[in-house]
Amino acid sequence: MLWIDEDAILCGYCWPGMLIAAADLLARKPDPSDDDIDGIRNLCRCGCYLRVCTAREDD
Repeated sequence: MLWIDEDAILCGYCWPGMLIAAADLLARKPDPSDDDIDGIRNLCRCGCYLRVCTAREDD
């Protein structure tokens, strides 16, 4: 819901990969550190990646 609250809706190119990467990280590490989260790299073509980062920091 934080992604929606932060208007981090993406063009659709990278969103599936980001969601899968986030789900995988949370499955492996339920309380990830900022460094763990920063270690996830996904290609974002639309420029909304900073909103995604803001959304994750709001948690």
